Amino acid sequence: MASVGSESMVTLDGVASGATEILENISRPGVDGTAYRKAGAKAREFSMRSVVDVADFAAAEVKLTAYRALVGTYVTVTDSRGVAHDDVLVLSMQPLQIRQTAVLVGGINAGTVLVDAAWRLRPK
Repeated sequence: MASVGSESMVTLDGVASGATEILENISRPGVDGTAYRKAGAKAREFSMRSVVDVADFAAAEVKLTAYRALVGTYVTVTDSRGVAHDDVLVLSMQPLQIRQTAVLVGGINAGTVLVDAAWRLRPK
């Protein structure tokens, strides 16, 4: 099951960034050629999008409040494929849409309202 910290979701899609070597351009004016220096391996921030079902619009607001509380904390993120990433900082959460559905099959809360949110995350 997908999750950001203790908050479970039906889906959490996106590709997490792993640590990669950072290169700095150290070329100087008046000197031929281009030079780079390795500055160490660092992880870059990445985005993910989540969807979860809730009972009604009031429950959707409660869910968004819980999401906002995660901003600024380190959590474990598990994506829809089941891949877990530990020590991920939640940089921001942006609600994208709250919508009513007629019938929902496969939800986790047996709800008919979907909460769609975008997350900006950064590994430690």
